[in-house]
Amino acid sequence: MESEGALRYFDFLAFSDEVGFRKPDRRVFHVVARKLKIDPCSVVHVGDNLKVDVWGAKNAGFRAIHFACEEGRDKIAEADLTSLMVQSWK
Repeated sequence: MESEGALRYFDFLAFSDEVGFRKPDRRVFHVVARKLKIDPCSVVHVGDNLKVDVWGAKNAGFRAIHFACEEGRDKIAEADLTSLMVQSWK
C-alpha cells in the first residue's frame, strides 16, 4: 500500500495476527471502531471476500462494500448467498 501511495488515506490498519482475532469474528472489526473512536455504523469495510469481509463487517454493525474481481473471487460463498445473512443488528 505504501509503494502504491494508498497508505496515506488510512488512519489505522488492523491485522488479525496483531489484534488476536480473524475475520469474520466481529471483534476484529470492533477493535478498529474503538481505535478510531467511532461507532461501528459509521465505518465502511471494503473487501473482496463475501464471507469474511462483507458478512463479517455487517455482523459487526459496519457497512460493507464487496470489491469483486475475477481473481480471488469467492465463488462458493457467492453460490450460497443465504450464508451471508446477518445474524443480528444491534
